[in-house]
Formats: sequence, structure tokens, C-alpha cells
Amino acid sequence: MRGRTGMTNIHRTRPLQTPRLVPPSGAQLSERRMEWLVSGLNLLEQGITIFDASLHLAHANRTFLRLYDLPDRFLAPGSTFEDIIRFLAEKGDFGPGEVDELVRERVERAEAFEDHYLERVRPNGKVIAVEGHALADGGWVAVYTDITSKKHAEVLLRERADRLSHSLLERSEQLETTNRELNAANRALEEVSSRLAESESRLRMVTHSVPAHIAHIDRDLVYRFSNNKMADMLGFDDVQFQGKRVSEMFEPEDLEILLPAIEGALAGRPCSVDFNPRDVNGNHRHLRTSLVPDRNLDGDVTGAYILSLDVTEEKRAMDLVVHSKRMEAAIALTSGVVHDFSNIMTIIHGNLSRLSDPGLADSERERILQATRRAVERGGRVTDQLMSFSRNEDLVPTLCNVNRITDDLVRLFAASLDPAITISVTDPGATMSVCMDERAFQDALLNLLLNARDAIGHAGSIAVELSSVQVQGKRHALIAVRDDGCGFSEGTIEKACTAFFSTKQGGRGRGLGLSMVRRFLRRSGGELEIESQPGKGAFIRMCLPMAAEAAPETAAERHPKPGVNRPGGLAIVLDDEAEIRELVRGYLLKAGFQVIEAASDDEALELLENLPKVSLMVSDIMMAGSKTGIDIARAAKRIRPETPFLLISGLSSTHPALGEAETEFRLLKKPFGEEDFVIALDNLFADQPAAIPSDA
Repeated sequence: MRGRTGMTNIHRTRPLQTPRLVPPSGAQLSERRMEWLVSGLNLLEQGITIFDASLHLAHANRTFLRLYDLPDRFLAPGSTFEDIIRFLAEKGDFGPGEVDELVRERVERAEAFEDHYLERVRPNGKVIAVEGHALADGGWVAVYTDITSKKHAEVLLRERADRLSHSLLERSEQLETTNRELNAANRALEEVSSRLAESESRLRMVTHSVPAHIAHIDRDLVYRFSNNKMADMLGFDDVQFQGKRVSEMFEPEDLEILLPAIEGALAGRPCSVDFNPRDVNGNHRHLRTSLVPDRNLDGDVTGAYILSLDVTEEKRAMDLVVHSKRMEAAIALTSGVVHDFSNIMTIIHGNLSRLSDPGLADSERERILQATRRAVERGGRVTDQLMSFSRNEDLVPTLCNVNRITDDLVRLFAASLDPAITISVTDPGATMSVCMDERAFQDALLNLLLNARDAIGHAGSIAVELSSVQVQGKRHALIAVRDDGCGFSEGTIEKACTAFFSTKQGGRGRGLGLSMVRRFLRRSGGELEIESQPGKGAFIRMCLPMAAEAAPETAAERHPKPGVNRPGGLAIVLDDEAEIRELVRGYLLKAGFQVIEAASDDEALELLENLPKVSLMVSDIMMAGSKTGIDIARAAKRIRPETPFLLISGLSSTHPALGEAETEFRLLKKPFGEEDFVIALDNLFADQPAAIPSDA
């Protein structure tokens, strides 16, 4: 958003224009403005009521009726406060007791009305925040807000206090409480008391008291009404919207998001959009804006109503919950990782003992070496899979082999199951290729497997079934998880994908698993289907559109480039682990190089500067000092641009440093053997320009 000193005009290439209408009369304009205000109030998510001194209803919006499940007759001006309270008391909203006594107590308190703020829990579980302000000559105005989801988030964050920073949790709750108190304290109701007799002014002041931006624009994109809450939300106290064009009030990057939604509303379609304007301190806020077309009596669109809410804190809370969910999934796999690594280390240790037998036949020795290499490669895949679960990134679609990803994940998950639980995979054999985010798919499938395990208990079976189906002329991949557990109880399937809804007992469920699965599938063009009966298990299917191009069934094998002659000469090996330096030194000696080891970046760069000729440098990415291997490689390139540089790393494939390294240098991932190292070495020298003979 632009302050006074930073406003510039954005000229539209195709402005939206309609013929000018004859200006309405004063009475018509007042009536139209009243209609605007009433329509705007009915768009609010907060309920509004205004009672006069005789406790008769002067105005209420439809959100108030919806929050308290009231019939339409209570929307009419003149309804009494006592009638509304009696209706709620008879429904049981105020708990047990004599209806007449419950009504009498509340009417007496209303007659001696004072400003107040309270939170009520309705019988249906909704939590309603009620804020009331007395008017100077009797009566009051009250705002009702559904804060159920905020209460759920507070409970959820409190339950995760053992994993999240305690000080962060306390600060989040303090900020939430302070925010509600400040919203209550900033209600501008002074003018309501002075203009109670004038309905237009009264409704206008109510809109100014709501913690949301309410506005109306015409077809020229000029604000004809604004309660100016947008400026308050962003901290620009001296900015007025009314009479200004939309292009004057927002930065170009915000207009790129807003203008298509505005054009949609002016074309007759309700639209909703999220955007992130900067506040007065330069920080991004997360705003959610809804636009509704404004039509005249002939049905023509003459403008649009706008409602904008600041959902920054809610989004931050949800991000914490989602990140915590990913961490929970990674923790659930820990026992399986320990089991896998125990097996891997047992294989390596046993094979090393067998290799020490001097009478071992060459064929048997080679077979043992191959088994040991496979165990090491398996350990690398396990760590890479586990690390991918702890990261929280935007979706990055790539061409994925569903068969391979599913098989790898099920193998990893199986190690964490009780011995009495069996798990199987039914694979049609044909490769199913889907363009999607691989880590998000792993999260979704793991959520289904964890739910199946919890439904089974200590004994039972889980079946993962892969198949393909034709949907509207396009092939789709079906990934189904079937269990023989307790199933869904009656009436819960419809709510299963609702955030915070859970049927698990003892605080085990957070109600976010299936919600996250469905969100991933919809963002990937797929759908989620659930079939279940109480006591007969569950059958849950993920449906994703298949790609026309085939994904590789296995990772592409690396081969050395033909015609490469290693130059030999002197090589510098840099690593803070002595064992790694010794291993690489041995590989280089066998490849025809002389080797000097360096344990620090300063030592390696000093050798490079002072030695007359260096044919090769090899370095790990992560070092003990402040510099990474990438920093050292860049410094070496400045000192000796002709010297090839090979980086090695054990980082997860999702780590951003790997992508950065691969854009500039050759990279070899750990774990690697001598064959992998030699292939990487030959490919490195194949990239170098041909050497000029010394006698040329």
C-alpha cells in the first residue's frame, strides 16, 4: 500500500467504462447508500445488533441470526430483547434452569447496561466473542464474533508445547489476547450515540467499528465508500481511500493480484483473493479479500462491494501446526530408521569379518563386496528419505515414478510396525508416472498409513494397492490404503477432511492429517475418496492425473564420458574428517595422482597459492569453519581458474546448498565407492578444455 509520500498513478491499458448514469436525487442517493451499508454489513463474518433504550431491536445483520441459529423474524426492527433471550433460553443456550428466571436475570442486566467483553460457549461447541458498548441516551450496539477456530488453534499449540519453544507459545497467546483486547478498545462508537436517530449514520459508524475493511468501488475503480480499516491494518494513519482510485492505493505487485479479481467482480462473478501488501514498517501482511458485484434494479453491474480481513496471525499459527505435523511424521519413522541402520551396520560388520578370511575364494569375496555396497547405498536412501519429511517447502512438481516412491516408503514404514501387523503392496507392474511434488506425496501416503496403523491397534493388516483408471478420457493413478481396523463411525466420513476434526481418543489425533492429504491432492489436480463401515476397516483412495511422459523406474546410472585422459599431477584433498581424507587419498593415488591433504580452508587455499601447479582440488561442502566448500571452491577459482574442483557432500537431496553447488561445480554425493569416485573424476576432466601441448 502507498502512503502519501509514495503514491504514484498506475495507468490501465484498458479501463473499465460504462456510460454515465443520470445522478440520483438526494432521497434516492440516501436510500442507495443505506442499501450499500446494509449489504456490506450482511457480508461481514461478525454479527451486529443495535437496541434502543426500550430494548427494542433497531438493526441486526444476518450473520447474527446465523451465529445463534435464530429465525428470520428476529431480523425485523422492533423485535424485543426479551423475545430473543426467551427463544435462546428455551433452546437451552443458557444451560439448565427455569426459563422465566434465566430471561429475567438477563433483561435486568440489559436495562442497567454497561460496556463489556465476554466469550460464550454455545451448546453446539461454537465459541462466540461478544463486545457491547452503551449509547449515551440509552440502548447499545454489540458485535458478535465466532472465535471457535482460534480457540482450537490455541489448544493445539498448547498441546505441542513440549516440541515448540515455550517462550514462543506464551508470546503467541499473549499477542492473540492483546489483539482481541485492542480490537475491542479501538471500536469507534462515539458518533453512534450522537446519531442514533439517523439510521444511515448509525450503520456507517458500525462499519467503522468492525475489524475489517469494508468498501465499495464503481466501474471506474474509484472508492465511493470505505471504512478505512485497510489503512489501520497496515499502519498508515494519514491515508484516506474514499474518492481515490484503486491504482493510487496499492503497489504494482499488489495490483497484479487485485485487478484480475476486481475485473471478475465487475463482470458479475463473486471473487476472492489473497495478497501480501507491505505495512508502514515494510513487513508483509497476509490479507484475504472478497468481492461481490453490485447490481442495479435492471441487473447491470455498477460496482463491487469489498471485504478485506487481516489473517496474518492465523496463517502463522497454521504454518506452525503444519510444520509440527511434518516433524511428527518424521518422529514416527525414527524407530524404523534405527531398525534399518541396525540391519545395515550388521551387514557391513559381518561382511568385513568374512573378508578378513585369507582362504576366501575370489568369487565369494566379490559377492560379499557387492552386498556391502548395496547396504551402504541403502543407508544413503534411508537418510535422504527421512530428511525430506522434516522440510516445509512449497510444492515443486516433478515427473515422479509412483510405483518406486510407494514401494520405498512402505519398506521404510514397515520397520516401525508391531510384529503382529502385516503390510503388503499390490503393484500392477506398469510404471505409473505423475507430475507432482514427491515429498508432499510421501507426506500424504504416510498420513494414510499412520491412520491405518492407529485404527488397527496391535494386530491386523494394511494393504497398499496401486492401479490406474480412466476418468473423463484421461488416465489417473489410484493409490489405495486398505485396513481391517475399527473403521469410521457413522456420520464421521463427511467430516473426516475437516481441519481439527478427529475421532482418535486420548489426545492422539490433531484432526489435520486427512485435511492436509486432500489439500495436496486438490493442488495437484487429484481427489480423495473414503469408503468405510464401523468395525469393518477403511478403504481410502488417492486419485492423481497421470503424465504422458514416463518417469524412470530407477535412478539414472552414471557412466564416465568416453575418451577422457586423467592428467595426473598434484591433487589437494580438503575435509575436516581424517577418515574421509584418507579414503579419497587412496582413490586418487590409484587414479594416478599425487596427493596433499588439508584439514582447513585456510590451509587448502594457501597450498593452492604457493604450489607451482595443482591439477585437482576435492572438498566436502560442509566444513567445521565458517566457510562452506562452495565458498572455498569460488575462492580457488579466483586464485587458479584453470584448476578443476570436485565437491562431495552427504547433505539431503532437498538441501538448498546442493542445488547451489550443482549450478557451478561438479558434485558427488555420499556415500560413494571407488567406482563412483572415478566416474565423477572422469566426467569432471571431460568438462575441461583440451590441454595445449607444452611444445606447441
